[in-house]
Amino acid sequence: MPGGEKKRFRVGSSEKEEEEDGRSESEAATATTSSSEELQKLESRFEALEAGLKYMEDDLNDVKNENKDLRRRLAQAEGRVSRAEGMLKNANEKIISLTTRSMKNNIVIKNLPEEKSEDLRASLHFLFKDVLGIKEEVVIENAHRAGKPLKDRHRIIIVELNTQGKRTVMTNLKHIKHISQEAFKNIKITDQYPCEIRERRTKLWSCMMTAKEEGKTARLKKDKLLIDNRIVESTHDAVTDLNLDLSGRALELKPKHATRRTHEGKHIQGHLIPISTKDDITPALIALCADQSIACASTTMYAYRIGNKDRYISNYEDNGEFGAGRLIMKSLDEKNSFGHLVVVTSWNAGRSIRRTKPAEIQRAAFEAIALNNNPA
Repeated sequence: MPGGEKKRFRVGSSEKEEEEDGRSESEAATATTSSSEELQKLESRFEALEAGLKYMEDDLNDVKNENKDLRRRLAQAEGRVSRAEGMLKNANEKIISLTTRSMKNNIVIKNLPEEKSEDLRASLHFLFKDVLGIKEEVVIENAHRAGKPLKDRHRIIIVELNTQGKRTVMTNLKHIKHISQEAFKNIKITDQYPCEIRERRTKLWSCMMTAKEEGKTARLKKDKLLIDNRIVESTHDAVTDLNLDLSGRALELKPKHATRRTHEGKHIQGHLIPISTKDDITPALIALCADQSIACASTTMYAYRIGNKDRYISNYEDNGEFGAGRLIMKSLDEKNSFGHLVVVTSWNAGRSIRRTKPAEIQRAAFEAIALNNNPA
């Protein structure tokens, strides 16, 4: 009896162990199946990632090829634009040359008294014969006053002479200094040049006067400056102090900015930078362009006057907006401002590429000059 019970206990224990072993095997099989499914899922995801990466690589290669093609086309376009600009510049120079030749025998007379019903030819003959003392007859091909009548001053007179007549008049200009008649004391007679040539001569004028003060022989011949019979190019606003730290000086200069306005498709803004010498021009422009939006301006025009009313140096730059620099200089003159660089920047709004109106340029210049008495 006791032996039988003991035997039944051993049998029950064995069955329990077998049951546990079966359960373990089942769990292991389930775990293996689950792991296999997870592995398959990971493999599927990996394959999907590989496919996506390959697709992205293909797209990237397409973008690279497109970018390469765009760069090539851009380089070609830049080359065409550069050639077109060169051709345009050459054509413009030819036009200026032809215009200058057409004005070869023309003179401009300023401050000749003007009357409502005047006989201009008679007045000119009187000027040549009785004022300048020219004894021979001067042939006047054509003569007219330019522009609309003015209240406060006399209009200029453009006179076309023959070759001999012009040579005779220009030779006798030395007598202007000895004119005794009060009405003719302020008369000035000069050659007529296209506006582009006048612009170049104006910029060379200060260089010529500096050379004369140094005791050198200097004169203007059309748009060329001759110093001691050698052609000298204008240095514009180049830095003369080779030891000047441009970046350091730029950090010292503090630009002031007027309000930016928009007018007829153009954004325009005036700026004021205090300067003390001509070598401050380049650092001042560097300081101004520290503002990225100003550095990206379509046009940057400026003018400056350094010194005082008795002795000063000045210059201006149009940067493609013909006459803009002179307008800014005129603003400085009207406000009697010295020791400042006035810059006017403009941006094209949208597709507009029209020129900035002179009135807007001068307005921006006045707004910049007004900053002299205001905080930055």
